[in-house]
Amino acid sequence: MPYSFRPAALSGVGVWAAIQGGSRCGKTLTALRLARGIAGPTGKIAAADTEGRRMSAFAQRPELPEQHGEDGKWRYHFDVYDMRSPYDPDRFCDIVAAAEAAGYAAMIIDSFSLEWSGIGGVLHRYDVEFARLGGDQKNSNTAWRVAKKPHRAMRDRLLQSAMPIIFCIRANEVAEHLAGGRKGTWKSEQDARFIYEWTFSLTMHSETPGIVRYDLKTPTGADAWKMPPDLRGLFPDGKIITEAAGEGVQAWRNSHATAVASEPEGPSDEQISVFLADCALQAQNGTAHYKAWWPSQDPSLRRRVTKDDRARFGDAAREADARVAEEAGAP
Repeated sequence: MPYSFRPAALSGVGVWAAIQGGSRCGKTLTALRLARGIAGPTGKIAAADTEGRRMSAFAQRPELPEQHGEDGKWRYHFDVYDMRSPYDPDRFCDIVAAAEAAGYAAMIIDSFSLEWSGIGGVLHRYDVEFARLGGDQKNSNTAWRVAKKPHRAMRDRLLQSAMPIIFCIRANEVAEHLAGGRKGTWKSEQDARFIYEWTFSLTMHSETPGIVRYDLKTPTGADAWKMPPDLRGLFPDGKIITEAAGEGVQAWRNSHATAVASEPEGPSDEQISVFLADCALQAQNGTAHYKAWWPSQDPSLRRRVTKDDRARFGDAAREADARVAEEAGAP
């Protein structure tokens, strides 16, 4: 099987953003502000609401313009799927796939924690499988493998999406004695290994809702955030996350779009059609003529000739050879 490579370009790449924190830290509003920046003023935003339609508290009436802080209100236009249990990983995949197919410019999942801790989620699957295996601790690893298998499959499927996805995730402050004596540490209510998948992640505090906090840590002492250097300037420490940050993320994920668009495009359908007709005409002059003519043609056009077309032109050239031979042998 042939493998085809292309020049790497930062153009339309997928983005996974995690907004983590406890209650009243501003996860939902921050996600909407980021999504609006990414989608642009009129781009469509999709949302999967797992928390009893709470996202709709920020919905604007369709006939009214959005409010971005005017009179202290934030109201947005977005389309929502009210998701109820079971919070099966496959369902999250199907919802994201449906949003991408419908042409949404960005998607929010609020809260993604229920895929981990809700009914039908990973922890629930573990409990069911562990009980099925008899509740013996020696079977715990087996139960975890069964529980996490669809979760890993979901991760792999979602990673193929080019649509930016913003995940709202619950995070809980960990007691000091459970965090090695560290104060004010936070643990995400999701798979800790997802840190490898996030394009960027931020943990926010209810004392400073909607504000970037680079001082927050996990129970291990690691940073409770992930931010590539190219994006760090969009999220300054101690500042409110606004639509401008989303606009910057969108610009970053399409940094090479102009260069890619300016590259010469391949032949048009009309050019290919004309070339195929010329191939058929040249084949009428016989195999020797066709083989001599072929290498002088534009490679980009030659690559568009299918295997079936090549066979057809070869047959036509051989028929032309046969006609010439027959005419040469005629009395």
